[in-house]
Amino acid sequence: MAARALITAFKANKPAFGVWLTTPSIFHARTLAQSSPHLSWVVIDCEHGLIPLVPGASETVAAIHGAVPNGNGPSAVVRIPATGASGSGNTNWQIKYALDAGARGVLVPMVST
Repeated sequence: MAARALITAFKANKPAFGVWLTTPSIFHARTLAQSSPHLSWVVIDCEHGLIPLVPGASETVAAIHGAVPNGNGPSAVVRIPATGASGSGNTNWQIKYALDAGARGVLVPMVST
């Protein structure tokens, strides 16, 4: 199994550099993933970006993970849309969808405890 740049940086207590993707294009996703060997992550913004969670996230995750041979590229992290305090608050299906799509992490906005 290939070493993942993000988890390797976390374990070594080193900075993890990445980029934020807001445009719905697998070509942009692949270009970003291939842009630097120093990238550890790419966040797919499904909250404020133009990328829809369904089906855009799964296509974008696949493009990022398939962009670099041997799986040595950046990890795809999906920022799910916030449902807000007045909404149902049930984001379980969104988290499940992002993980089922192959995301190596999920960023959940609007969390307060």
